[in-house]
Amino acid sequence: MPVFQYTARTLKGDLVNDKIDLPTRDDVIAHLRKNRMVVVQVRAQLSFVLEGVITQTLLQKAKGRGRVMACEILIMTPAVRALIRDEKIEQIPSMMQAGKKHGMQTLNDALYQLYVGREVTKDECLRVTSTPNEFLRMIGEAPLDDREPIPSGGQSAAGGPKVAARR
Repeated sequence: MPVFQYTARTLKGDLVNDKIDLPTRDDVIAHLRKNRMVVVQVRAQLSFVLEGVITQTLLQKAKGRGRVMACEILIMTPAVRALIRDEKIEQIPSMMQAGKKHGMQTLNDALYQLYVGREVTKDECLRVTSTPNEFLRMIGEAPLDDREPIPSGGQSAAGGPKVAARR
């Protein structure tokens, strides 16, 4: 379903459970920015009609065959609605972290639970997270930027095995 039909149905109050096939989120934003008034109106209407957003990703199981789901949950609280209306979208992840009592969950929270439960590997979690350093901090490891460089001999300066930093 094209995003504009999706938006129109959502604004009418229809429950839409469909995948939006778009090249990128930035394409939608660029299209909407052409008319500033439309952006303001859509943000205001979405902030009133949305009740929640759930995203999911599948990860390969650590042992055996199959996949396991990690999901991110955003519940529309008055504070989240205000962030959407006021174009402060970048603050939503921190609101999700603070909103656990409302049932919110970040992707890293879900990945952490799967990793601690030994359902997935650290590498699989790092593959899907958009904030790898935050995930590494959650599991008690040094962020990628703080790891010591790998010498050419295959051993770290401390004599242990080398640790490849993902960039």
